[in-house]
Amino acid sequence: QLLRVAIPVQDKVQLLFNQLKNSYESRVSQSKEQFSNAINDMIKMIFIVSIPIIISLLVIATLTTRRLNAFAKNQQAILDSLEERVKERTNALLLDHNLLQNLNEAIGIFDHHDQLHLTNKKLDDLAKVCDTPKNGTVWQLLMCLFNDVDIGHIKYHLKHKQAWRGEATLSQSADSVYMIDIANINDPSLPNSYLSISLTDISDLKSTQRQLEHTSHYDSVTQLPNRYFFNVTLDRLLRETPKQPLHLIYIDLNDFKWVNDHLGHAAGDEFLFNVGVQF
Repeated sequence: QLLRVAIPVQDKVQLLFNQLKNSYESRVSQSKEQFSNAINDMIKMIFIVSIPIIISLLVIATLTTRRLNAFAKNQQAILDSLEERVKERTNALLLDHNLLQNLNEAIGIFDHHDQLHLTNKKLDDLAKVCDTPKNGTVWQLLMCLFNDVDIGHIKYHLKHKQAWRGEATLSQSADSVYMIDIANINDPSLPNSYLSISLTDISDLKSTQRQLEHTSHYDSVTQLPNRYFFNVTLDRLLRETPKQPLHLIYIDLNDFKWVNDHLGHAAGDEFLFNVGVQF
């Protein structure tokens, strides 16, 4: 009885199970197909959307690469130009330094604290004879090098006229005369105020000047004052003391022409020299 009842129910259950299985498999297959279609649609959409993006990225990358290359070339050109300018400036500074060191003039720069900031070899050689401290001022150096310098007068000219020029005799040698030039350096690009000093040896020039003055004022044979010196002195006396009487003595040499004509000009010069010695 149980079998007669259970077998038909089991068949129904089996049929229902088969129907459910077929329905499930159909739905699974349909879902797989829908999912596959969705994936394909998504791939197509991604492909369609990504192509412009990829092209845009390629264009941007190409333009960026070109710009970077151009920028790199410009930077390299700027660096090369800067390096060339640095080399030129360095060479110019080296030449300026060598020029400064090889000048015959003693040159230096001192700051607003009167401390020497820059010197050349000539000034260093002059400063060696002075036992001035390392932190000594330029004024101490000048007073050591020269006997006849007025520091107060120099500072006054620098304050009111921005520069001073004068002559001074070297302390170690009375025959050595120097021209001293001191001036303010007016350069707004400098952080502080500076002054320049230049010492020029004019000993030979002064010696030549003295020789020329002696030649122009004294006779070469007798070494007595000549006519020009006489006229200058007489004019000065008349101008300075117009009311003061003075006496003029005129002395002539008789027959001096006979000495030149008969004994020669060399004997005449010797004769005039001895006359000058007697005077």
